[in-house]
Amino acid sequence: MRVIVTFMRKFVYCKILFFSLLLFLPVDLFADTTGDSLTVSLITCSPGSEAYERFGHTAIRVQRPAKKIDIIYNYGMFSFSTPNFIYRFTKGETDYWLGIDRFRDFLFSYAMRNSTVYQQQLNLTQAEAYALFDALNSNSLPENRVYRYNFLFDNCSTRAEDIILRNAGGVVRYDTVFVQGTFRSLIHACTKPDKWLTFGIDLALGSRIDKSITFKESLFLPDNLMKAFASAQVETDSVVRDLVCKTDVLISSDAEEADENEGTVLSPLAVSWLVAIFAALLSVWQYRRGWQLRWFDSLLFLLYGITGCVLFFLMFVSEHPATYPNYSAFWLHPFHLFIAVAVWLKSAKKIVYYYHFINFAVLIAFLLLWNVIPQQFNEAFIGLIVAMLVRSACGVAMERKSG
Repeated sequence: MRVIVTFMRKFVYCKILFFSLLLFLPVDLFADTTGDSLTVSLITCSPGSEAYERFGHTAIRVQRPAKKIDIIYNYGMFSFSTPNFIYRFTKGETDYWLGIDRFRDFLFSYAMRNSTVYQQQLNLTQAEAYALFDALNSNSLPENRVYRYNFLFDNCSTRAEDIILRNAGGVVRYDTVFVQGTFRSLIHACTKPDKWLTFGIDLALGSRIDKSITFKESLFLPDNLMKAFASAQVETDSVVRDLVCKTDVLISSDAEEADENEGTVLSPLAVSWLVAIFAALLSVWQYRRGWQLRWFDSLLFLLYGITGCVLFFLMFVSEHPATYPNYSAFWLHPFHLFIAVAVWLKSAKKIVYYYHFINFAVLIAFLLLWNVIPQQFNEAFIGLIVAMLVRSACGVAMERKSG
């Protein structure tokens, strides 16, 4: 009996000594690399039907099964309820933030949109994965999570790329074969199904988006980032490895490719030429009858003038880097508001005449230089320009006829 008690005491002492030594050993030495592994993936969602969904979305998924962690880090969080949201968005002062959510909730929301969701598992060591995990958690703190959103240069895609590359453990090399086009051509590829959205973007954004872009700049689109990651490699001092080790389709959308609205009667091109034809028919009728159509000129130039005010605000007040210069300001500007009022004033008759004469000359020059000006214009602009051109020509002709 005494022998058994002595043995038990020695066993307990040895056990205490063993666990005491563990306190002085590195934690990673006995880490369960299989049961407590961390997996990080780039998530890419295909475009949705809303205007802000047309360009797709990028997020980062982190999985740690041992701790039952499966969360998404989303740099695309914003709220329409933010005070003065429309004004701040127009001025280029929109703030986005990094949000964290359960992955299943995130996936469900995109399933409801009928979007295809791709997952690219990153080929990271556990040290790199945990470093990226720590960086994301640090970035999600209240004092760090908010950033000034910029559609072309600082968005959900560029943010995700930046934080992954900084923690990849080496230099990431891209295959730059697919680089081509301009910001506008890449935007058009995304907005192709929505002609009115394309029209609005072409109206608001100026010539800076018509310059050839670099490979790095093209990664502002989630789909381009996904393609870049698919062929990217990580170079370290000792080894070169693929950045992505596995690609899965988590949700496969059954939505058919949206029509390009070419069969829609109320497309921007159709509407612009309807306005031009209506203006031409009224002008012919006015010239033959000798009547004044002040109401039409007042309405037409009022609409053009108000739109011109928005255009000038984007050019000279907004902080958006892509809105200045915008050569559409030669035909769409606030000075048209003057004519909207002056046509009703007899004392301004001569001034209106000279305004129409100058406006006619500017519009003719603009159309002649259409392919020379360093900016790509929407084809629907032509009908709107012709409508105003016809009215200015009619104004000059009527004044000469009466004089």
